[in-house]
Amino acid sequence: MYDTKQTIEQATDFAKRATALGFYKQYGVSVELCSQIAGITEKEFLSEAKRSFIG
Repeated sequence: MYDTKQTIEQATDFAKRATALGFYKQYGVSVELCSQIAGITEKEFLSEAKRSFIG
């Protein structure tokens, strides 16, 4: 959930990760590309994807 008290950098990181997760879930974009979009490692992206599927 978006926190209105975030810095610009935090909001940008949030948006990148949300966009990458959406591409991964809805369009089957590769983990490699999605992790690059999100600006995190593939391992970190997979952990976030797993959390978002569960939560």
